[in-house]
Amino acid sequence: LQLDNLPEYRRLIDDLLGKMGPGDRLSVFASSGIMSDSLLYEMDKDLYPRIEWACQVDSRDRFRPAALKSKYVVVTDPPVTHLQPGAQLCVSIPDQYIVEGKGIGAAYRRIAAYQLSGDVKGYLYEQARPIGKTEIDDLYNEFRKKYPGWATPEW
Repeated sequence: LQLDNLPEYRRLIDDLLGKMGPGDRLSVFASSGIMSDSLLYEMDKDLYPRIEWACQVDSRDRFRPAALKSKYVVVTDPPVTHLQPGAQLCVSIPDQYIVEGKGIGAAYRRIAAYQLSGDVKGYLYEQARPIGKTEIDDLYNEFRKKYPGWATPEW
């Protein structure tokens, strides 16, 4: 694995470890060699008990709504995935909504930016308020355009 800007990854991890309280959780809406929850874990094992493992592959994992209860989220611009376009909507849609501040993204505030590998920007967000039922419904309506069987969870 080759990462450009390794100090930026270290800064992200240091920011997370410095900000997170004992009960705080972290979700990562990215799935590639540039950024993922497992990449951060491999870089610093202290993150392991704090990670809320998010969906990586739609067909295998489906979306894991617990990821939206984490106090902190890491997203990228552009969204990074390791499969063909459309196979990781459970990563790319939440990522885009959070970066754009729409839908579920309206519940988060950006607290830091990082220059990652390959001209990808990474962002750390903190949840400013709980995500509402309407926002969850809207997210699942978007998922159901491709996956009609994905039921909206109780919220």
